[in-house]
Amino acid sequence: MPAKDQGFTEDQVEDFKEVFQLFDTEGGWAYPGQPSWGVLRALGTNPTEGEVKKLVQSTCSVDGPDTRVTFEMFLPMLQDVSSKPIRDTVDDFVEGLKHFDK
Repeated sequence: MPAKDQGFTEDQVEDFKEVFQLFDTEGGWAYPGQPSWGVLRALGTNPTEGEVKKLVQSTCSVDGPDTRVTFEMFLPMLQDVSSKPIRDTVDDFVEGLKHFDK
């Protein structure tokens, strides 16, 4: 099963499928590549638009606005985004808030 290959448990994969279905507007476990960031963010990750675009382009052989991503193609994308370390620090957060103290 792809779940073990991607480092996810069977329960996690079922949860991911549920969320994927919420964004699936066409049926058949596929959705246009553009809203990929919505699925990824709904699953607790925060990729940039550029990161999502790279993932979709590297995952799909077809480029363009009608790019379709299946659930099986989505799991490696989620693994890639989930495995990225968080680089922001508390100091970065505090520095950002100082902007509003003016």
